[in-house]
Amino acid sequence: MSLPKINISPNGEHKAPPNAGGAFIVENADATLAAPLTAGSGRHAEQVSTQVDRVAQVMARRTVFPEVTPTPTTRTLLYELSRYYMAGAPLFRWLVLLLLAVGLVWLGIQAPGGWIGAAPWGIAALALIYLRRLWRSNGFVHFETAPPPTVEPQRLPADQKLPIHATGRFGVEGKEQCDTWLPGFYRTFATREHALLCRVMDKKVWGFGRRPPDEIGMWYIFFAPDAIEGVRWGQLHFGAEAQLAVAVDYKVEVQAEGRFRNAKTKIETLLIATQNEEDARTIMADLLFDLSDA
Repeated sequence: MSLPKINISPNGEHKAPPNAGGAFIVENADATLAAPLTAGSGRHAEQVSTQVDRVAQVMARRTVFPEVTPTPTTRTLLYELSRYYMAGAPLFRWLVLLLLAVGLVWLGIQAPGGWIGAAPWGIAALALIYLRRLWRSNGFVHFETAPPPTVEPQRLPADQKLPIHATGRFGVEGKEQCDTWLPGFYRTFATREHALLCRVMDKKVWGFGRRPPDEIGMWYIFFAPDAIEGVRWGQLHFGAEAQLAVAVDYKVEVQAEGRFRNAKTKIETLLIATQNEEDARTIMADLLFDLSDA
């Protein structure tokens, strides 16, 4: 798939990439890094110093997305089965069809046990369907609310971004989807609008499952200060992984669709997991700053 290119910016840019698929390539000035450093005296020495400074600036701008891979559990496996595809269908569908097919073949060849031998395959398929439906409603994660620490409301500088894993409803170029544990960054613009800039990685699971091409790339969540309904402190569990997290309930305006549907407001919940307590406190303080001004 051919992706449009944008130049990386140390402060990011508040707009979605111009690709309907939600993906873009970040150019990180590798040509600058590859440029030879010339040696010498006088003017040559000054050129070397300039090139060294340029390389240092490029390295400082490099964005490294956080990546914490949870220890596999039934919940994380069902998430992967739901989100990764093979031959145009989610792996979950292939697994359910396989289980049902084995049960039917068992009956067809009149294997020992008959219905008793075939029933476990059908029961296993139904159990997976039930668990997937149950856990998907919560994004395959569990947020455990805890008493919040004492945090003084404080603005997050507009040029600062914090590494996070986000779970919620993301959007790009008019498309929306719920996703889980996406690596990315939290930041707040000078306008006080909050943003989560996350990425769906292009990787394989089990050697053959991949995310659909139009899902790979950057996805975003934006919300204004006056949209915040509440902020909660706690721990986010995804599989065997648990991280300190901040839950944000915020209002979203849903546009009218069709003749018989009116525009309405609904509440979305965003879960922001951090790798350390300091970042969690910083995000909490930034959000509380808006609530204290409300």
